[in-house]
Amino acid sequence: MIHRVKERLIGQRTAVSNQIRGLLAEYGIIIPKGISKAVSELPEIVDNENNGLSAMARSQFRLLLEEFKEQQSRLAALDKQLQQISRNEPTCKRLMSMTGIGPLIASALYAGIGQ
Repeated sequence: MIHRVKERLIGQRTAVSNQIRGLLAEYGIIIPKGISKAVSELPEIVDNENNGLSAMARSQFRLLLEEFKEQQSRLAALDKQLQQISRNEPTCKRLMSMTGIGPLIASALYAGIGQ
């Protein structure tokens, strides 16, 4: 269940990032693709009084940034949960002993296949 919730949040986070980029483009402000670029550049763009953003647009971009940060926080919490499950579940421990399999993959395999 945790993996499915995480997958949905990742999709929503991507959607928010794409919406930020698209709405900024309507104002002639282009930022590179990528989730990290949208989040890292948005605060500076919102604070810049000379870029043509209206007060309403600035407010909405701040809300979108907060929404994005909330999704990031929830994803981090889910990752912690999955890591804890992997550390405590014997089957996951055995899977993690294999090269290239970490806590997230081990917990996904365990959830999908079982014991």
